[in-house]
Amino acid sequence: MKEFLKILLILILIVAAYRAFNYFTSEERRLKIIINRGQEAIEREDLEECMRYISQDYSDEYDQTYQSIEEDAKKAFEKYDEINIWIRKREIVLRDSEAEVNLGIIISLSSKETGLIKGQEKLTLYFRKENGYWRIIKASPLKIFVDIP
Repeated sequence: MKEFLKILLILILIVAAYRAFNYFTSEERRLKIIINRGQEAIEREDLEECMRYISQDYSDEYDQTYQSIEEDAKKAFEKYDEINIWIRKREIVLRDSEAEVNLGIIISLSSKETGLIKGQEKLTLYFRKENGYWRIIKASPLKIFVDIP
């Protein structure tokens, strides 16, 4: 009887660990998909798609809001002919209905007016799950347009 209880307990622990692993893995996978889709939307200059990933409650230490991000993105899409983003590092930390995503990115912008501008930065995106969807509620830092050789 004791052997049966031990085996049952071990099986319960294995199932619990498997479910916990799948829960976090699937949420991590969803966040990776959102980041990839967001990157592609920026490169296509698709404002509507970009804004789908931003929370209406967005605010940060730079006093940016959903509306100001939308205005800035419109201006950037009008100004630059080509935008390319390369994600060099991606680290995701999940906490229940919130997540922190640390990215190392390189961004390349070009236009007839400015020529080619390249920059790199470490960026942290803070997500919150809203109505079953991950949305960005804060980002820091936002100064990613630093020239690099």
